[in-house]
Amino acid sequence: MTPIQQLCYLQGIALEYNDYFGQQQYMPQHVREQLLRAAGHQIDDEQTVNDTNFSLDAAPWQQVLAKFQVCAEQKPEFKVRVAPNSLSSDITVVVTDEQSNVVVQHNFVPEDYVETGNYVINETRYSERAIELPTLCHGYYNIALSIQSKTWSGTLLVSPQTAYNPIHSQKLWGLSVQLYSVNSDTNLGVGDFNDLQNLIRHSAQSGASYILLNPLHKLFSQDPECASPYSPSDRMQINPLYISGLLCDDIKIDNHSLTPHEPGTTYINYTAVWQSKYALFERMFAAFKKQHLQTKSPLSSQFTEFCSQYADWHLSEFEFYLQWQAQQQLAKCQQLALSLGMKIGLMFDLAVGCNPNGEEFKRNKALFCNAVNIGAPPDPFALDGQNWGLPAPNPIAMKQSQFAHFISLLRQNMQFCGALRIDHIMAILRLWWCVNIDEQQVGGYVYYPMAELLAILKVESHRNQCVIIGEDLGVVPEPISEALSQNQMLGNDIFYFEKNDHGAFKPLPQLRSNILLMLANHDVAPFYAWWQKADLALKKDTNLYASSSQYDVECSQREYDKKALLNWLDDHFDESDTETVFKGVITKLAISPANLLCIQLDDLDQAKLPMNIPGTDREYPNWRRRFMKPLATLFEQNADLLSAINKGRKHAKA
Repeated sequence: MTPIQQLCYLQGIALEYNDYFGQQQYMPQHVREQLLRAAGHQIDDEQTVNDTNFSLDAAPWQQVLAKFQVCAEQKPEFKVRVAPNSLSSDITVVVTDEQSNVVVQHNFVPEDYVETGNYVINETRYSERAIELPTLCHGYYNIALSIQSKTWSGTLLVSPQTAYNPIHSQKLWGLSVQLYSVNSDTNLGVGDFNDLQNLIRHSAQSGASYILLNPLHKLFSQDPECASPYSPSDRMQINPLYISGLLCDDIKIDNHSLTPHEPGTTYINYTAVWQSKYALFERMFAAFKKQHLQTKSPLSSQFTEFCSQYADWHLSEFEFYLQWQAQQQLAKCQQLALSLGMKIGLMFDLAVGCNPNGEEFKRNKALFCNAVNIGAPPDPFALDGQNWGLPAPNPIAMKQSQFAHFISLLRQNMQFCGALRIDHIMAILRLWWCVNIDEQQVGGYVYYPMAELLAILKVESHRNQCVIIGEDLGVVPEPISEALSQNQMLGNDIFYFEKNDHGAFKPLPQLRSNILLMLANHDVAPFYAWWQKADLALKKDTNLYASSSQYDVECSQREYDKKALLNWLDDHFDESDTETVFKGVITKLAISPANLLCIQLDDLDQAKLPMNIPGTDREYPNWRRRFMKPLATLFEQNADLLSAINKGRKHAKA
């Protein structure tokens, strides 16, 4: 192994991978070297490469205690690495919990324990020993070691056997919604948390157990038209647009004074909406300052404490106020859902990355590789691969920072929900890094510390009593499938893609049980558009086909898929009656083995326009389409279908 090859290994850059068709692909060395450069390595000087390799591979063995390590709750232990002259030393260990309570204190001699590894540096053989601990509950612990006058400390994460999942044997259903698209006469052009409360009431009354929301992450007030919730400014913060003036106690707002911007229009004008909403927010903040900050009321102290808690966000007082309001309103939404009997309540969606122009990236530049984006390798749906325009997290920096950012990210997104859907769960194992060589986009897989990330995920799941759903669509490596299954985390299937090798839709018994099953999601056509081929016509009108023959091929394939779906229904449906076919599909899926069945509110609205066309930016108004009907109408018109879903879930197959 050459020094460059060793550095590729230490950085996690893959040598090979299996593509969409299961064919083994080898990464060209010049591409791997470009990925090293993108990660910030100087690779043109051999001594520099050797020094880097030593610091990443050998130097950690000279540290008696790692700064961060994990163990299983069923086998609590920590590892030490010692030189020969310390093998027989008497070492004192003190383990404390997060409240600084001492839970373990005793002495040990390393040579009394089993060796789990070794490394020779300059003829000195360092030995790794696993030191057993008494029973510990899952969580974070501080370990302090002392040998004579020297001391070391680090964090030990004790991981539970599985993630939190009280619903693993139940058959529940819920609704998915892009919250901004909700149509009401009380919002200012985008759905807000008042609309969410109304949606919760309707959903709970209809028997739903959860509401899956689009990512609520903070976007860009200075660039309102940058509207993708999957390319956010900051995944720690909430998009202020969802704040409702009607839920604010600082000022009383008359419903009739809130005029939706351009009511009745199909698409959201974000620039106008931001202007209207921020004018309202300024009134709210002025009232808050007068009533509380200037009078030093108890609420003022709570606000000051909030600002102190999130001081690293570096916001203005006004921006802190908006985040405070957003958190309070969102917390009340989840409280309402649970009080009305919803078993999960809100289900959040955590985007896989952040925008390079946003606050999260700028606060954490050292954790990202700013010369490379993440995406996906070529497949039949994207022949040139995908570049998502999101900076790649550096796995080495993640380790060196003791995973602090990942932990905070999970905590911040789990605190107001009962379940968290993690976009592209494969990221805990590997990500596809995109770089340019000679103006051509190339890429390769880079691996991440899955053992630590998975352990953190399980601990935070229990701490926040939050069910984990991993979005495992596309090329899914076996370690991810095993991790989801073994750790009581749910996968995520789109029924459009649940077909066998012959193109037939899978019979119900062949569908996975430990999943969130959706007919469609935000990246594919809603059912009415799919059945009527409106999505294909739209792509043609928007000039998204390379040729007219491509359009013809997709139309032929869609006709084949429609016939396959009618065969799957095993009933005599009138193909021209889209509504009846849709209800037939949903009613049959209700008795599927899936733990969670998810119905798009878009489909109840009979939407024919997509929410997003992957691979486009401004060619189509992504993330802007509104619902045609108000919530009350949607639930009234679909009452029979929702009742049938409830009945089907009670008789769902195990």
